[in-house]
Amino acid sequence: MNFRGKRLFFLLVVAGFFLASDALRAQSNLVAFYSFPRDYLGQGGTYYTTNTAEFTVAGTATLLRVAAFGFEAYFEVAFGVDLVVGRYTNATRWPFNSDSPGLSISGNGRGCNTVCGDFEIRELGINEAGEMDRLWVTFTQHCECFGAPLSGEIRYRSQLAPAVPPPRTWRVPDDFSTIQQAIPSRLMERSPLFLRGCIMSPPSISMAPIPSSMS
Repeated sequence: MNFRGKRLFFLLVVAGFFLASDALRAQSNLVAFYSFPRDYLGQGGTYYTTNTAEFTVAGTATLLRVAAFGFEAYFEVAFGVDLVVGRYTNATRWPFNSDSPGLSISGNGRGCNTVCGDFEIRELGINEAGEMDRLWVTFTQHCECFGAPLSGEIRYRSQLAPAVPPPRTWRVPDDFSTIQQAIPSRLMERSPLFLRGCIMSPPSISMAPIPSSMS
């Protein structure tokens, strides 16, 4: 593969990554962990699922627990304080957080002695029995407070998950003279791209001839 071919392949991969992210953005059930390089807990891996059979979510008005991928995650505003929608900074390791926000993610034989992080509860539903029945939370945790971050997002029966944007079409070379101009300019559109005889559409890249009426 020559340089031009490698560059085109790279652009297609980048565009496919961003377009495919819409499939995750619109999910009402989702667990996603993103471990940065040198993060002790996640070992630099990316974990995600939309299958509710692969994770469990439980909680009360004061404590949330999520289990997935061999990890357990706990979230607490403060000991005995009801959880409410909002952003919680300066979180320390649960259950030793006392009157500060508590956060703890561990598993697969690894854990942290101390934790620094934050989390945001974007959606929370508590039923009449006092049990959590709807959730959307994002988080970032630093193991030992100086380690690389482990970030993630958890949704369970979310009613606020963003919708997939409506499809739009951009043509090469009609709208852009080259694919190199089209992809960076339209990544944020998160919509299908028609590219000189091929179609790119989320959540994955598919190649197909463009009908003659569209060329």
